[in-house]
This record gives sequence, structure tokens and C-alpha cells, in this order.
Amino acid sequence: MNLLKKIMIAGVLFCISHSILAQNTNEKELVIRGEPVLSSNQIIADRDVNYDVNGKLAAGLLVKASQMDLTIQSTLGVLSIMGYENSVLVLLSPQEDKVTIIKEGLDPLDILLSQAGIELESGKVWEIEITEQVKKNTSDELSIVKELEYLKNELVANRRDNKNAEGILAAGLKIYSDWENLEISVSDPDKLLKVQEGENYYLVYVLPEVQELRISLPGKKPLTINLSQTTLESGRVYSLSVE
Repeated sequence: MNLLKKIMIAGVLFCISHSILAQNTNEKELVIRGEPVLSSNQIIADRDVNYDVNGKLAAGLLVKASQMDLTIQSTLGVLSIMGYENSVLVLLSPQEDKVTIIKEGLDPLDILLSQAGIELESGKVWEIEITEQVKKNTSDELSIVKELEYLKNELVANRRDNKNAEGILAAGLKIYSDWENLEISVSDPDKLLKVQEGENYYLVYVLPEVQELRISLPGKKPLTINLSQTTLESGRVYSLSVE
């Protein structure tokens, strides 16, 4: 095999592997955004066409989504679907307990209504919002998906509780993650002042000379981040993302 052919084959294999890796790292899934809500301004009209085979008036499930290329199925069968802008109203038997939402290219989203907090009732409408998100890391290891960077518009407040006994103001490490119950520690416990939880992030107050950060989650191998080559500054906030 001549050199040109070898180079061409290697290039093709690289493109294929790169494409597969990109697909795996960007794989998305359908999820319910927020909590289901019982609508206060929508009802199912008492008409013959809105009754199921057992003679019960249908219940409604208003499915909101930015892109409405969705297919909706249910165990007992969907009675009808009415489309609106960025939403569809699905009429279901009030005994229904499972709805499946399908979008081409993604795994179906099975929603067990009772487990989701939805209690269907004749004439009443529940609202849910469906969105796409990158699939959570299902491996047995935590990983960094966005490296440490300085946040220009955030500062650590110059308060006593953000300083150590010698008066050194902490630096902030804002760790973004969808995981709950992350355990965060450092190699020298005296250099960790406190950890505050926000929505999808943990704000860790550390002394600037901290050398190592350790992030743990039950059921996964801990993630150790070497900070010895990083110059943290008092009062500044830095971010990274973990999945």
C-alpha cells in the first residue's frame, strides 16, 4: 500500500472516530422541565367527542415545547390532539397513567403520570414543558466538561465570613453540575472556608493557595483537580463544569 493511500485511509478513520466521539459527547435526551402544573384557566369541554370508550369525560395534558415535531402516545390510547403555537393539548382517558413522547433521533420519553405528580381528572388539564438536554454522564466517573475560567462579572464579597482567621479573603470556585449531593473537599481542610449550593452549581470558598480540589458523588469515582499550576486570586470567582 503506497503512502498516499495510507494517509487517505488514516484521514477517513480520523473523521469517522471524530464524528462518533462528537455524537457521543453531544447526545441529547428529552426531559420534563420544571414541575407539572394543574392549569387554572383550561378545561375540557363537556362534548360527546371528548368522552373515552368507558363513557368518561377526558382529561387533558398540555405539552409545551419550543419545537413541536413530537409524537405522543399513551397506554390506553390518545383520544385526540389539538395543536397550538408551541404546545399541543392531548386528550386522555382519566385512567391513563403512562404517556410516551417521541422525537426522531432521540430515545422516547416515558412519563409515568402518577410518579411525575400528575393526577388526571375528567375535565381538568395538566401542563408540562418538554425540552432537550445533554444526557447526564452515565459512566462510573465524574468528568470536567468545561475547564476552570475566570468570571469577570462576579466577586467574592469582602465580608468577615469570607475570610480566614488571618483576614485573607477567599477565592470562589463556582462548580456547575446537574448532580445533586456532590461532596467537595480540598487537600488541606484549613483552606476550605465553606460551600454554598445554588441552582445547578456549588460555590466553594477557598484560600488562594489551595493545591487540590476533590469532588465526590456516591456511586462514582472521585474527581481530583490539580490547582497547583493555577493562580487563584482573593476576591475573584472562577467557574468549571462537571458531569
